[in-house]
Amino acid sequence: MLESGEMSDREDLLKPSLDGETGPSTTIFSPATGFVSGFLGGPVAAVVVGGVNAYRLGRLSRDFPIVLAAFMCAIGLGMLLWSRGGVAWLDKHFLPGATMSLVRLAGVVCFGLFYQLHRQHYRNMQIYAFPAPPGWGVGIIAIVFGVASTVAIRLVTR
Repeated sequence: MLESGEMSDREDLLKPSLDGETGPSTTIFSPATGFVSGFLGGPVAAVVVGGVNAYRLGRLSRDFPIVLAAFMCAIGLGMLLWSRGGVAWLDKHFLPGATMSLVRLAGVVCFGLFYQLHRQHYRNMQIYAFPAPPGWGVGIIAIVFGVASTVAIRLVTR
């Protein structure tokens, strides 16, 4: 006869180790899509890709505060750079064109934030060998949106 402690151990063995939260229910766009979008389109593009990945995972309601905060920081960075003479200061104290390098760096940092947020899903996709969906369409739309927001901020702050 089995003791109650031994029985509960055997029942624990039969429980699935991955619940609905950590299991790969859907695939998200590859890290390369987020990185390239963030690098070429800036932080707004990285936010777009991160938001689309959160939507695909069905966790947009949980990630929405982070998506909104990252978007507001990206817009705030642009407003700060172009409205307060930040571009002239960067060009004077660093190399000309340092502003776009800073925008690209901010895009990559923003991608890193969303990568950390979704790292469990990226890892599960890799473990189960699930291919990421093609990210060209989302990436191009994100880059266009990121560049358009940068141009809009420049026009508004003149």
